Amino acid sequence: MRRARTTTRRVRIADALARWSITVGGVTTVACVLGVLIFLIWITLPLLWPARWGDPARFEWPGAGTTMAAIDEYRSMAVRCSSNAIFEAVHLPGGHPLGRWTIPGADRATAVRWDPHEAMAVTGMDDGSMAFHRTRFAVRWTDVTGAPPRAAALAEGGIAAIDDAIWQRLDASRFRAMRFELEMEEVLPPVHTSRVTLADFARGPDGFVYACLHAGGELEVTRVARRHNLLTGRSTLTRTPVTIRCEPRPGVGDPLFLGLSLLGDSVAVIWADGLARCYEVRGSEGRLAEERHLVEPPARVTAVTFLLGRATILVGDSFGRIRPWFRARVEAEGKAGDGWTWVSPREFVGPPFPVTALASSPRSRLFVAGFGNGEVRTWHVTSGKGLGR
Repeated sequence: MRRARTTTRRVRIADALARWSITVGGVTTVACVLGVLIFLIWITLPLLWPARWGDPARFEWPGAGTTMAAIDEYRSMAVRCSSNAIFEAVHLPGGHPLGRWTIPGADRATAVRWDPHEAMAVTGMDDGSMAFHRTRFAVRWTDVTGAPPRAAALAEGGIAAIDDAIWQRLDASRFRAMRFELEMEEVLPPVHTSRVTLADFARGPDGFVYACLHAGGELEVTRVARRHNLLTGRSTLTRTPVTIRCEPRPGVGDPLFLGLSLLGDSVAVIWADGLARCYEVRGSEGRLAEERHLVEPPARVTAVTFLLGRATILVGDSFGRIRPWFRARVEAEGKAGDGWTWVSPREFVGPPFPVTALASSPRSRLFVAGFGNGEVRTWHVTSGKGLGR
C-alpha cells in the first residue's frame, strides 16, 4: 500500500513566503511603472497648454539707457546695467530702489557689456583698457538670530526690502536674504589706445575670450588664460591678442552690435543700416570672412542679441520683424571666401512697430521681443511658434 504524500510545515511556510514575495514584488513593480507614467504625464502635460502671462509689474526706472536687465531666480529683484556703467537694483513688483553700484572709472567708460548668466561685466574705457567685474545675486540663509528686527517680524512667507537686501521668512526659524554684489576682478592695459566703442566676451570650452572694437577701426580679439602656481601661490595672467582691421564707414556711424562666438573664433559686427561683417580668427591671424545686409532698405536694425549657444543672432528691425541668422556652409561654384554664408530660415512678424528689445533664454531656444507700442511677444525659434503676447 502506497503511503500518502505529506508536505512538511517548513515547505508550506517557504511556499507561502515565496508566493507573498512574488505578489508584493509584482504589485510594487506595476505601481512603480504607473507612478513613473503619472509623473511623466504631470511634467509634460503643461507643455500642451497655452502660455499664461501674469499681470505685469510697472514702475519707472529713470536714468541713462539700459544695456541689459536681469531678474533673480526668485523673481523678487531686478537689476539693470545702464550705458554709463551704473548698476541699479529694485524690489519687484513695486520697483522700490535697493541700491546703486558704480564701476570704478565709470566716467571714462565708453562701452559696457554685462551677461548676468555668466555673472560678469566687461567695460571698455576711453584709453582702450578693459575692466572686468564679477556680478551675482548673493543668497544667504540664516535663523532668527541672524535676521534684522524687521525681517524677524515678518509672517511666514512674508517678504520685505530691508536696506539693500530682500528678506523672506521661509518658516518659523529660517530666513533667506538676497542682495546684488559687484566686485572688481581685473583691469587690463590697452592693446590699442583709442577708445572702445563696443565690447563682448565669451567663456567657452577653450577658455575666456573678449572682443572689442576701437574708434580707430581696430577689432581686437584677445584670449585670456590664468595659471596658478601651486608652489608660490601666485597667479599669472597671459593675453594673446589678435588685431583685425575693421574699416570704418564714414557717414554711417559706429556699429550697433558686436558679438563674439562661444569659441571666440568669429566676430559679428552689425550696423544700424543692416550691414553685417563676419570676421574669423584662426590662431594669431584674423580676416574678413563675409559682408552682407541682414535687412532690406528702408528697414533699420533696432535690436540684436544672441540665441542660446552664440551661433545664431536674432536681428529685429524698424518694421517689427525678427530674423534669426547663422552661418552655414553653401556649396556653390565660384563662391568666394570659405564657403560659409549668413542664412535665415524664417521670419517672425510682430506688430508694425520697431523692435526695441530682444532677450533669449539661457536654457532653450525661446526668445522675448519688445516693440515700440509696448507689446511683448514670445516665440520658439526652432518650431517658429508664438507662445504668448
